Amino acid sequence: MRDRQVSQDARRAREFEAFVAGAAGRLLHAATLLTAEAPDANPRARRLLAL
Repeated sequence: MRDRQVSQDARRAREFEAFVAGAAGRLLHAATLLTAEAPDANPRARRLLAL
């Protein structure tokens, strides 16, 4: 039973990583809008995504 839970957790982690990789541009755009920075100079937005 425990092995099954570990397997599910690992699969979910991989799925989340794939989602973030695919949505990176959209996430950065949203973070840029939230921080009200210029699209070409957005260190706070990038820091927000890294947290």
